[in-house]
Amino acid sequence: MFLTFDYRIRHQDIDCYRRLKPQVLESYLLDSAGQAADILGIGYQVLLERRLTWVLIRLTMQMQQMPTLDEHITIKTWVAGFAHGLSPRYFLIYRNSESGESELIGQAASSWAIINLDTRQMENIFAEDIFQSIELHEPLALAFARIRKADYEQHQRHTITYSDLDYNNHCNSCRYLEMMLNASSDILADNSPIKIDLFYQHEIYRGDEVDIAFQTEEKQTDYAVNLADGKTAVFGRIEKI
Repeated sequence: MFLTFDYRIRHQDIDCYRRLKPQVLESYLLDSAGQAADILGIGYQVLLERRLTWVLIRLTMQMQQMPTLDEHITIKTWVAGFAHGLSPRYFLIYRNSESGESELIGQAASSWAIINLDTRQMENIFAEDIFQSIELHEPLALAFARIRKADYEQHQRHTITYSDLDYNNHCNSCRYLEMMLNASSDILADNSPIKIDLFYQHEIYRGDEVDIAFQTEEKQTDYAVNLADGKTAVFGRIEKI
């Protein structure tokens, strides 16, 4: 099933370049995914009754242009499958003019899993009837970047606090991208078309000390949010396309 959701860009949503913040765009995508899951009967409240929840594993966003203040966008989203414990969800992002015309300005792909809130382990329940009855559609030709761990030269420290947490009591998915951009955002300055990739690997919690390591080379900035024990919580990449 294709579902669409509308958003208006407000003052708190734009950055110093007067364009939509990438982390706010991510929040729109996750909001639309959550609303879509509710409509399909597989949303947060349904899973919570079983002590389960959705978690985002991978996300890639490719934008030709970022919308600006007071512009209206529509996000069209759908599911492409339920297999091997993962569910891919896709998005098309349109900018809407006052005349009613829509312009495709971006696309995104995501991969989701279901985890048990008590064990924090993945649970594959996709063989159940509710998932099998959902209408699926073809995926977009949008690949996730291959990001490998490296010894980046630049670093910024951050302690996870109240404002970083979500309803699962771990760091909100969008806050990782915000931490990365707080460390280095120069790549966004000229409004080039961009592709943003995030690869979530480990949860982090209140009080955790993390190191945001990053490196910029030519048209690309790579990031790694690392825990004190050396594990990488999230890999990230922003590249001009």
